[in-house]
This record gives sequence, C-alpha cells and structure tokens, in this order.
Amino acid sequence: MNIKVMYHTINGNTGKVAEAIAGALGVKAERIGEGSIAEPVDMLFIGDGVYGGKPDISTVDFIKTLNGSMVKKAAVFGTYGMQKKAIKIMKELLEEQGINVSAESFGCKGKCWAIMNRRHPNADDLLAAKEFAKGVLNEL
Repeated sequence: MNIKVMYHTINGNTGKVAEAIAGALGVKAERIGEGSIAEPVDMLFIGDGVYGGKPDISTVDFIKTLNGSMVKKAAVFGTYGMQKKAIKIMKELLEEQGINVSAESFGCKGKCWAIMNRRHPNADDLLAAKEFAKGVLNEL
C-alpha cells in the first residue's frame, strides 16, 4: 500500500502533527512544495494550519493538481488557533478533484501568536493524531 503524508506549516505546529502521523504509519512526512505525487497513492494524509480562516494558498494550489486517478483516498488534518475551518475547506477541495475523502479528520490546537495555545500541539494531541491515522487506515 502506497501511503503519503504531506503538509504545509508556518509555525511548525502542523509539521509536528504530520511527523506523528507519519511515524505511526512508518512513512516519511513531506512538506507541500518539497514532495510530490509521481505515482498513484492509496492513502494521502494532507494537513495545514488555519491562516486567516483558510488553508495556505500553497496547499490549495497543490490540492488542485490532484485527481482521483492518482489519489485513491485522502484524510485531512490540521492545527488551528481558534477555528477548524481550514479542515472543512481542504475536504471540499479534495472532493471537487474527484478524490474519496475520509469522513474522519483530525484537528488540534496549535500555538499561535505569542501566548495563545502555547503548549499545543502537546503529547496528548500527538497521540490522538497517531490514533486518528491508524483508524483511517483500518477503513481501507
């Protein structure tokens, strides 16, 4: 089974979650823009933070390059300061590309600004991310 974990991060929060997911699945996490999808993927875990209520434009642009013939199924994860809206937007974008998206998604708080959520993602968040990844794989 070909599994990929791809993410975008500015503050490192989503990167920590991506690394936890990738570690639980025995694969490498790749930054969007540095990694690519050159061959069909059975399961893509894709994540981003919330920036102004949306995923970063690099993630949006990357999703628009994908299609159902290259990505069999996707699962979305992310980090946020106050709202989870970007996760829903990413799911919708993936579905528009003809990709089957897992009903399950994962989101947790991430440190933003100087003091808000400064202890997140924490060990409990990362453990929950690992469990999320394993649960999604059990769906296949």
